[in-house]
Amino acid sequence: MTRAIRRAFADLSVGQVHYASCGAIDAPPVLLLHQSPRSWREYETVLPLLGARHRAIAMDTVGFGDSAAGSEPASIAHWARVAAEL
Repeated sequence: MTRAIRRAFADLSVGQVHYASCGAIDAPPVLLLHQSPRSWREYETVLPLLGARHRAIAMDTVGFGDSAAGSEPASIAHWARVAAEL
């Protein structure tokens, strides 16, 4: 069974953050964070696999992929805050 990957944007404190997800909305979530300077596409093949039992979410980290850069300097703490917002 093929599970469709859904792409969307969330309006967060830094602006729009892009993410891709797969799986039921009410399934336990799993957040996938890509390496820098990459994007959610790093997880394109595993999203449907994880989506069989979880709501797999792969976000574009702030300033990468299709996500807004925001105005704060890049840092792990900043990226973590935005990931928690999502």
